[in-house]
Amino acid sequence: MKEPQTLRLKSELQIKIETLLPDIVTGSQLALEELVRIGKPAVEILITILLSDEDSDVRYNAAFALGLIGLAKAVRAEVLEPAVGALIVALRDEDYNLRENSAWALGEIGKAKAVSAEVLEPAIGVLIELLDDNTNYQVRNTANWALEQITGSPYEF
Repeated sequence: MKEPQTLRLKSELQIKIETLLPDIVTGSQLALEELVRIGKPAVEILITILLSDEDSDVRYNAAFALGLIGLAKAVRAEVLEPAVGALIVALRDEDYNLRENSAWALGEIGKAKAVSAEVLEPAIGVLIELLDDNTNYQVRNTANWALEQITGSPYEF
């Protein structure tokens, strides 16, 4: 009997988080604080949105929110670690805006040292691949910036 209640609660929580995303993207500190207050469930829902929402703008916003959470060091590293894997997957998305934002989020997480270097290490190879992205120069520039944030030095190409 408890399980349907949990499913309903998560669904309501997902709706709340999706409602907060546009405010987070426009710089609302209150919306970001609300995500941080929610904590691990918010990160889990943002990962789900990032990997499965049909709307690329919503996925883009989820990547942005994960980057801000990492930048703020607002949750424990073990809570944020699964987000790194999801952001790496998003680096290969067909939508160049999502690739760029995912690279940015990984760079912010790396800059803030919100997770260990070992957790970020798998992102380095994919970010290097993005340096050859012929579809958008912003993806290349952001990937290069993210590499610098993660490794501590600019990537020479």
